[in-house]
Parts: sequence; structure tokens; C-alpha cells
Amino acid sequence: MLLAHMWLLAGAIMRPALRPLSCSPAARCASPLSCATTAVEDAVDDDAPPLLRVLRAGGLDAAQAQEVYERRPPGKLPGAVRQELLLEWVQRELLCSREPARLTYVLLRREPKLLLAGGRIPRLRETHAALRGALWRLKPERLGFVLAHNPELLLLDPERVRSTASWLGGRLGYSDQLLGEVLAAAPRLLAGDPEAMEERLAWLDEQLGIGEVGRLQRVVRLAPLVLLLSLEKTLRPRVAFVRALGVDDTLLANLIVRSPRLLHSPEAALAARVDWLTDNKIVEKEGGGIASFLARQPDFFALSPAQCAKRLDTLEALGLSRAAALRAVRDEPGILSQPEEQLKLRAAFFFEVLSGTVAQLEQVPHMFTCELAKHALLRHAFCLSTGRQLEPTALMVKGNAQFCTEVAGCSEDELREFEKEGKHLQFYAGAWL
Repeated sequence: MLLAHMWLLAGAIMRPALRPLSCSPAARCASPLSCATTAVEDAVDDDAPPLLRVLRAGGLDAAQAQEVYERRPPGKLPGAVRQELLLEWVQRELLCSREPARLTYVLLRREPKLLLAGGRIPRLRETHAALRGALWRLKPERLGFVLAHNPELLLLDPERVRSTASWLGGRLGYSDQLLGEVLAAAPRLLAGDPEAMEERLAWLDEQLGIGEVGRLQRVVRLAPLVLLLSLEKTLRPRVAFVRALGVDDTLLANLIVRSPRLLHSPEAALAARVDWLTDNKIVEKEGGGIASFLARQPDFFALSPAQCAKRLDTLEALGLSRAAALRAVRDEPGILSQPEEQLKLRAAFFFEVLSGTVAQLEQVPHMFTCELAKHALLRHAFCLSTGRQLEPTALMVKGNAQFCTEVAGCSEDELREFEKEGKHLQFYAGAWL
């Protein structure tokens, strides 16, 4: 019996076992661990290198297996048995995917050095556990997908993973919840060098004036890749582009805090946004018009030209002419970041409650951006309650002081008291809120 076992062991070492790394659908349902697709043994040449046979047994097709094989690190690799154990661990524990073969290919193609880890599976498990701890916001299947596309994380020392996560949380003052969100959005931060990331944080503070904790937290939360990008190739050129629009330091900092991704958006994409403004004659290229517009619409770089065009389409669908829609955006840039349903709600209130016309709406584009309950709705209810009949355009005059003294013939205290008592809300019974 002992002799038979020795012969079996020798056979396993000399030639990799080709049992498929798969399980039945019932087994998949019974376990959260994924399993490999079935390999057809007669599809693999008996003379193929052992590693190639293991890859094919793991479900990779011939082309995928050959590509991974050709990318293997130089030198001697762990034996076929260890490679098969590695592949089993990858597919059953790491990837947690319904497409384990495809993600195995992605993983090994991106990081062939993992083929050297066949004899270090316990170490991989430790690193995987550290990554699970840092990326706790990701569900197992999503985590497997992320690691397949960022396999360099698996080569990190587990203690480095934990220390980098701890440093980020402490340096930025994030709660565990916020830190989890940031790392889930940019797992590659775990492979970052704290010294290099500190350099970028210092640049944000010293060069852009974004050092206050709350502002810095927002920038990194919305654009975490800022901590990894090149200062010379990416960050400084983006800042130079925005400065060239006539933007001063204060406005520049505000734009970045409101739209942090502009720091790593392609310069062509930023230029396309500016071109949309000038091509539609909303602003002129010269004379500081762009900077003035950005000061009133600091979220502009977070909007795509397609989104901006859609807002124009909405205004036209509400009855405004194209020229009037463009004027409205020029006069009230906040229209561009208003949700479509809010634009429609305000137009409906103007037409159906105030009995306004399209021509009148074109005269008061701030109807689309005002705080409805504290502006149009409040004034309309106040006038009705006091027996005043006013034109919709008169109701929309800017500034409560001017409205009270020149339009409604009342004091601001009267209007404030009416609002304080909530009479305007009672008047509408929530119909337009």
C-alpha cells in the first residue's frame, strides 16, 4: 500500500494532475467560494509545458493560457502541483466570481509575478486578509474583481497594507466610514508611498491654499487619485490650464474643492467644456468672461458638455427659444447644475400657479434657480393672503427689500413674520413642495 502511495505521489510531481478546477452548480450554491470552469483534458497537448497545462485546466482558453505562459517571470517557477494549488486558491477564495477563468487570466496577465507565489500561499492569504480589512466596503465578488485588475496589491506586505490605511485615515482625519469609502473608490492608494502622498497634500496646501481639514477631506474623497498622480505631468498642468482662463487663486481653490476631479481630467475634456461656453456665445473668450462665469457656477467642470446641452434642451422643451435658453444660462449659470425635474417643477409653478407666460419666464430666469419655498411660493402666498394681485415678473423681483418696498408695499418684518409662522406652507398644504 505504501509503495502504491509513493508511485502516486511521484506521478503527481512529474506531471500535473488535470482534474478540472470546478464544481457542480449545487456546490457553487452551497459555498460562497467560486470555482473554475471545467477543462477538457483532451484539449491540452500531452507534451505541453506543465504550467500551460495547469492554466488550461483552470479554464483559460488556449490563447489566454499561451499569453500568460509567455509573460511568466524568468527563472525557475514553483512546480506544477504548487501552481495548481495557487490557481485553486485564486479561483476559490480570492476572486469569488462567477467568471473565475476570465478573471484568472486578467490577474495573471497583469501581474505574472504571482506565478512565483505558488509556494507562498499562506503569505498571500495574510495579504488578502489585510486587503479585506482595508477594503471592507467592497463585497467579496467586487473585491475579487478589484484585485484581479490591481493584482500588484497582492504582492504587498500585509503590514504595509494596514499601516498605509492607518496613515491615510490619521493624516486626513477620516472616520472609519469615510476612509472605507475612499479606499473602496481607489484601492491603489494602499500601494502608495506615504511620503509621496504627503508631498501632494503639501502641494494642495501650499500652492493652492487647500489645507483646511474639511476642504482637504472633500478633495481626496471625491478625487483620491490626486494622491497618486504626477505633480509635473498631471496636477500642475491642470492648474496652469485653469489659471490661463483668468482665474485667481481664491477662485481656483474654490473650483478644485467643488470639482476635485478637474485635477486629473484630460486637458482636452476641460477645453471642451470651455469651448461649449464660448461656442454657444454664453461668454466671450476674452475679457474675463469665463472667470466671471466660473465664479457664479463653480461646479461647471463637474458637468460634461452633454449634460449642459441637455439642460438647454429642457429649457427649450419648456417653451423658451434657443436664444432665450442661452441667455438664461448666461444670466443664471446655476441652471446647468439643476436637476431636470427641478427645472420642470419651477416652470410648472410659474405657468400653472402664477399664471405666467413663456415671455414672462424668459424675463426672470432666476425662477429656475431660486429657493422655491422661500422665494416665489412665499411671496405669492403672502400677496394672496393680503389681497394683492401682482404680475409674475413682479413677484420675482430680486431682493426682499426691493420686493417689499417697491412691489408689495409692506415691510420686510411683515414678510418674515408670515414666513416664520409657516403660513405660506399652510396655504399650499405642500402641493408644490
